[in-house]
Amino acid sequence: MSIERDVRPHTAVHARRLPAVVLFLLTAPAAAALIVLRRDIEIEAGALAWLVYACLVSAAAAWAAVRVWRPTELLSATPNGIVLPGVLRERLAWADIRRIEAITHRGRTGDIADRLIIHLKQPMTLNFRPAKLRKIFAGLPQSAVAVDIGLRWPVRADVLRNLLKETAADFAAGNHPQSDTGSRPGKVWPGVLAMLAAIAVPIGVQTTDIGPPRLFSEALALYAKGEMQSAAPLLEQDARAGDAAAAVALGKLYLNGDGVERNPAMAAAWIERAAKRGNGGAAYHLGDAYRLGLGVPADLRTAIDWYETAADRGSPEAAFALSRLYRLGDGVRRNYTRAIQWLNVAVDMDFAPAMHDLGQLYHEGLGVPRDPETAKDWYRRAADAGLIAARYDLARLMLNGPAEQRQQGLRYLVEAAEYGYAPAQRRLAAAFISGQEMERDIIAAYKWISLAERAWPPATRADLVREKARIQSHMSAEDVAAATEQIRIWRPLRSK
Repeated sequence: MSIERDVRPHTAVHARRLPAVVLFLLTAPAAAALIVLRRDIEIEAGALAWLVYACLVSAAAAWAAVRVWRPTELLSATPNGIVLPGVLRERLAWADIRRIEAITHRGRTGDIADRLIIHLKQPMTLNFRPAKLRKIFAGLPQSAVAVDIGLRWPVRADVLRNLLKETAADFAAGNHPQSDTGSRPGKVWPGVLAMLAAIAVPIGVQTTDIGPPRLFSEALALYAKGEMQSAAPLLEQDARAGDAAAAVALGKLYLNGDGVERNPAMAAAWIERAAKRGNGGAAYHLGDAYRLGLGVPADLRTAIDWYETAADRGSPEAAFALSRLYRLGDGVRRNYTRAIQWLNVAVDMDFAPAMHDLGQLYHEGLGVPRDPETAKDWYRRAADAGLIAARYDLARLMLNGPAEQRQQGLRYLVEAAEYGYAPAQRRLAAAFISGQEMERDIIAAYKWISLAERAWPPATRADLVREKARIQSHMSAEDVAAATEQIRIWRPLRSK
């Protein structure tokens, strides 16, 4: 029962919170689901339909939350009279009230079963708040005001009648200060602000195109499974309907010739369509297309513009690509300052290759003072994020450092080799054959140089072939057989 007495200088009856709680529990999850499933719903119903429905549901959730926090005042008694905020714009003065009657049928609910009637001493023209009542009575004098007590009210009409009589007697006896505090209806601006803020959420989500990818797309599911031929026609349907993720996937199919005939121009067209819809990943791929001349004329300036657009939309790959351009001077003037700025943008998005590149800059002293400790920290962060190349560079740094770091460096080296990183395998083979950093083991050395040779680019493999032959010249037939068996059963570790 939401009735307050002897605390404030008036008696107030507030609406039950339960209906608002139920409405909030229904609308808040619905609003969240609409945002999560935005891309799915937009494809099926259209962007405008999603926006309208999402705004309505969000506003309803905000309104319910405000009503839970500040329930509506239905009735209050003040020293000067009775206030009915939902019925009358002005209070009914005690001097104008002849008696208060209640119609209450216990065990029944509904307007007729429960009604509070305030009889007036003489007919009065009342200023009704609802437009419907103003239209019905049209300024006609009224001799009574009837208030239907429904489910929103926390008490029945007979309880309200007794309460109002007691309060009137208290005021007459001077037991309450003569004040009208709280007699006015509650302020509406908190509710209005809450609903406007709630409506701004779906508008912002659609404007910025943020949120998860489609969750119920058969086309994208087939694409993820690698069933490209089956996915291609469905992807085109979704892409034409406006799904940016499907357009990017379709563009990749045409670029690589997976399930469709290879067509770089068609690939660039679909990717550009997604990029212009605000997709950050598509903007990154479009930058690649302009940089490499894939389906569009090669144009580095346009590529940089798309990379910057993608980075602004949250693509760490695009920020990393910009850093590489400026670091290597690839078509632009080499600029380590700008390279580091873009690396920091990618690092802020937890992009492991950017952490690795920062480590390399501090390791080599390029654009920043040479600082092995800072380099080590960046390598370690990249390695912890799952980048195997960072484990190898961290191992190299530690193996060239103080003696107390070398054992840890060897552990990183072995890990990188076990993950299948060819430079680490080659370096580990050299460690086994030299016997300086670990116990000499010619079989292990042959195993690791052979594995490195398999993964090494063919254009630069000649040195590894010579190293392998040199190691094999010191081995017996039994040693070669043992090493070959180890190679046969070896499987690389998988990154987490």
